[in-house]
Amino acid sequence: METATVLKQNETSEYDSVLTVHFKNTIGKGSFGQVKYCVAKIKNHLVGFAVKILRERSAVYQDNRWLIDNEVSVATRVQHPNLITFFFNVKYHRSVYIYMEYCKHGDMKQIIRKYGPYVEPDARLLFAQIVAAIEYLHGQDIAHRDLKPENVLLNHRNQVKVSDFGLADYFRDPISNRRILSYSRCGTKTFMPPEVLKSTSRGYNAMFFDIWSLGGVLHYMLTGKIPFDGRTTKVMLAQQTSGDIVLSRSEYEKTVSDHAKRLIWLMLEPDILKRARISVIKQSEWMTSDSHTFPAKY
Repeated sequence: METATVLKQNETSEYDSVLTVHFKNTIGKGSFGQVKYCVAKIKNHLVGFAVKILRERSAVYQDNRWLIDNEVSVATRVQHPNLITFFFNVKYHRSVYIYMEYCKHGDMKQIIRKYGPYVEPDARLLFAQIVAAIEYLHGQDIAHRDLKPENVLLNHRNQVKVSDFGLADYFRDPISNRRILSYSRCGTKTFMPPEVLKSTSRGYNAMFFDIWSLGGVLHYMLTGKIPFDGRTTKVMLAQQTSGDIVLSRSEYEKTVSDHAKRLIWLMLEPDILKRARISVIKQSEWMTSDSHTFPAKY
């Protein structure tokens, strides 16, 4: 078992500036590096962390350093029960270590692949938390722009924690206080709205990007499938603009309620002027059925 003494650079944390961290198992790997589970003794209690380890000299890190810097910048500015908590980051032996909240149950994509789609009452409870997280970000003038099941984590209490702010963007100018458009084509294609998938030369409202992605996430929660399954970008774009959603197919005629389908259609509306807003999502028949109580605004 690896052990490291951490000299924290972020002295605003509640934790001591020197921690002895014990690395356990690897819980994730990607092009940027790996994520490990570790524990540290803090005030006589063992506290678990998820640590993203990035090699500074790797070509991938050098080419995408702005993503890492952006993630840290956004994560340190937000605080919400349904957003992943960022603790601190350090540089050690030519690597960057980003210490975050550990989510025992992993991501939603893994869970659905293992156990199958959620039943609607459970999906409703979890989706409300995802919506609450996005609503909070939008209230801070931040759009996530990469919302997908892999970035929705669940902790030991089965509480939603939206993660990965690398592609997050501010949609309001801090000086003029005017809303501004985004121009970068980013995110994951299968959860990307048509106005971003086809062209970003005219700019797009990043908030509506997130609304579309919310629709894709709910679709995946209830079916275990992405909403548009075209093998090429051209075919997928045609499906999006024509409303050819997987959920509309006969196999889901009786397995998903009409209220759920209607809400998904509202979020996956190709016309941004008609696409659902957060308030519409929260007040929809599906979200308010079964005497469901929406999480209080944070």
